[in-house]
Amino acid sequence: MKKIVFAFTTLILFSCGNGDMKVPDPPKDTASVKATLNGKNFVAEKTGFWGVLTVNDKKEVTWIDPKSETEKFSVEAAEELNGKFSLQFVNDTAVNIISKAATTTGTYAVDDKVDEYDKGIEGVKIRITYVDTSMSLGFGNNKPISMTYTYFVKGINKDELLLQMPREINRRPLVVLMKAQ
Repeated sequence: MKKIVFAFTTLILFSCGNGDMKVPDPPKDTASVKATLNGKNFVAEKTGFWGVLTVNDKKEVTWIDPKSETEKFSVEAAEELNGKFSLQFVNDTAVNIISKAATTTGTYAVDDKVDEYDKGIEGVKIRITYVDTSMSLGFGNNKPISMTYTYFVKGINKDELLLQMPREINRRPLVVLMKAQ
């Protein structure tokens, strides 16, 4: 009986996963991430959420299919990001963020420090800073403010970048698989 339960559990674990979507391995260190990003343009291909399983030290990702997904905010996120969000790493500090058909210029830094905004999550991060013209503090000056967003690098290779976005839907972190162009 134990063998049957073990076989069934093994079958379930190996049949659940990312399907035909393999994700890149986690980064080794900040230096390798910096070297990989420099001069590259990554475009969002798939959007999803972390699954409940971890297989071979990799978290499962549940990809959002806008055609079959019923949760409105998930569909909107996938439609907003897939093929329309990109990060162009111009050099070792400059980045162009393309989102919602607009290009914003900013700077980026790669580090593995944990601060109060990281919610205790360890690992390599890309911190992107830019002036957000849609945000201002008001109070009569209406000057746009500088914003810094943290993207957790969950996987990277020369062709792909797996990021945990600085955005959540129903308290679930949004994950994006980006492809190099």
